[in-house]
Amino acid sequence: MNNFIVFAISIIAISILGYLAVRSTTIQDEETYKNYIYLAGVLFLDVVIVGIGFYFYMN
Repeated sequence: MNNFIVFAISIIAISILGYLAVRSTTIQDEETYKNYIYLAGVLFLDVVIVGIGFYFYMN
């Protein structure tokens, strides 16, 4: 259970950092900003899928 708590905290931290990185690009035009939002969403899903797979692999 401790591994799952560490995994959940790391996912939350990665998502917060990704959100802040996307928010720092607000100077760009609207289309570029939307592309960054989609990219952050895809990368977050990738991290979640890989993390869940790694969690079940380790247990």
